Amino acid sequence: MREEGAIPMTSLDPARHLAEGGEHRVELSADRARVIKPTKSGLFGFVPVADAQGHIVLKSASPVEYMDRQEAQEKLFPTELRLEGSHPEEFGGLTYSQKFITGAHPELGEVRAFLVHRFIKTFTEYW
Repeated sequence: MREEGAIPMTSLDPARHLAEGGEHRVELSADRARVIKPTKSGLFGFVPVADAQGHIVLKSASPVEYMDRQEAQEKLFPTELRLEGSHPEEFGGLTYSQKFITGAHPELGEVRAFLVHRFIKTFTEYW
């Protein structure tokens, strides 16, 4: 039995989700130094959970789960992430900002190598 609201990971189209802006609107600050990311009304992304058969599925994240994910992201990928505030009357969500980073888009192999290196480094810091 699948948890209510859960989406099998195989049926989620991440490219479509990201092309639509995911859970955020993304704006550049006036000084172009920070990216401002207010969540869309009631959207806080997804979290992986196991269903009754042990399959990994995605369910809609709560605001607390979203905040936990932002904190974990900042530990792995420091971007000077800041919680700017909440905006329940306008969008029903939270606004974060982070440093705007310029540069070339990496190749997939470069991303994989970075993630493996970063994960192992982070993992060993705790053990």
